[in-house]
Amino acid sequence: MLPTTIEVPFYGDAILTIEQDGQPYVAIKPICDRLGLAWQPQHRKLTAPDNDWGVTNLVIPSAGGFQETTCLALFDFPLWLTTISPNRVSDELRDVLKRYRREAKQVLFDHFVTRQRRTELQLAATHTHLLAQYPRWAKLATLIKGGATEYLVFKRSNMTREQFDAELKEMERCGLLDPTRFRPWGKDTVQQERDQARVDLMLARDRIAELEGSRHG
Repeated sequence: MLPTTIEVPFYGDAILTIEQDGQPYVAIKPICDRLGLAWQPQHRKLTAPDNDWGVTNLVIPSAGGFQETTCLALFDFPLWLTTISPNRVSDELRDVLKRYRREAKQVLFDHFVTRQRRTELQLAATHTHLLAQYPRWAKLATLIKGGATEYLVFKRSNMTREQFDAELKEMERCGLLDPTRFRPWGKDTVQQERDQARVDLMLARDRIAELEGSRHG
C-alpha cells in the first residue's frame, strides 16, 4: 500500500507530510530547500549512526513519477529543527527558521490529532447507527467483548452456525469487531466446557418442562 501524502498549510508554505501505516512523517528535503540549507550535510546528520531518529525512505508520487524521499517521524521533526544553527541560515530566512521551530510542531500535531478525532467521531456515529439498526449485532458485540466463550455466544445468538459465522464476518467488515482482538476463543478451555455444560443443562431443563407441560395438558 502506497503512503498517503498530505500538504499541511503553514504561513504560506506547504509542509509535505506522508502517512504510512498510520504513522505520520515529514519530508525533510523540502524543508531544507525552504530554509536554504544544503541537503547532503543534513542527510548525513539524519542518517548518522549516533542519531536515534525515526528516519525512513518512502516512495511517493511526484510530477516526474514516483520518487524516494527521506522522511523523519513527526515526533522527531522538532528535535531535528533544534540542531540547525541560525548562523547557517541567511539573514532573511532566520525568522522563517524561528517560526518553524516555534510553531510547526504544534500546527502538525493539531492537524493530525484533529483529523484522527474527526475520524474517530465519524466511526463512532456509524457504529452507533449500525448497532441501533441491527440489535442482534449489539447483543453479539456485548457478549464477545464481555469475554464470553464462542460456544456461549453461538448458543445465545439463535442462529445456525453458517449464519453466526457470516454475521461475525460482516461485523468485522464494518469495523464493529477487531478480528485480532475479539477471538481469544480456545477449543478445550475449562471456561468453554463450563459454559457448554451450563447451556446444555438449561436446554435440558426447558425440554423437561415442555414434556411435563404436555403430559399434564
